[in-house]
Amino acid sequence: MIEPTVYPSVDADGRFILSPGRWYGWQMLPGYTTGFSPYFSPIRIERVVPKKTGAGWLDIAFYNAFYAQGVQDFHISARILIRGENYLVCAIEGANSTQRTAVISSLSMDWLRDHCREFLEKISHREMEGLAKSEMDYFLNMAIFGSLRPTQASA
Repeated sequence: MIEPTVYPSVDADGRFILSPGRWYGWQMLPGYTTGFSPYFSPIRIERVVPKKTGAGWLDIAFYNAFYAQGVQDFHISARILIRGENYLVCAIEGANSTQRTAVISSLSMDWLRDHCREFLEKISHREMEGLAKSEMDYFLNMAIFGSLRPTQASA
């Protein structure tokens, strides 16, 4: 039997880290609508590259599952403002001249229930109850991409 790859969710100092191929919760403020309404979506991290500036900058490539035009790949530069055990808060550089902040967090059934209720109503979320993180990654890959990996190449 092949053992699943287990990616750590925290570094040696107990701070949250992002791992390629994993799903996370994304909350962006402000969102895409008028006003200060937040935007929520699961995201699948494809690549994380520290800029090595000493200022907490990362280049992040990810798939945004609930983007209005359908699943899209995004490439952003973000500066970490706060990093906790289960989340990080970052400022998004060059977000269409709008100051935007994102919270990237561990993804759980509770997070999906709180922020993506319509998505859960479309699928049998009983299947997702009690899933381990690697199993939730598998389930979301199948539910959103219809396969284990996105078919669109991420640059």
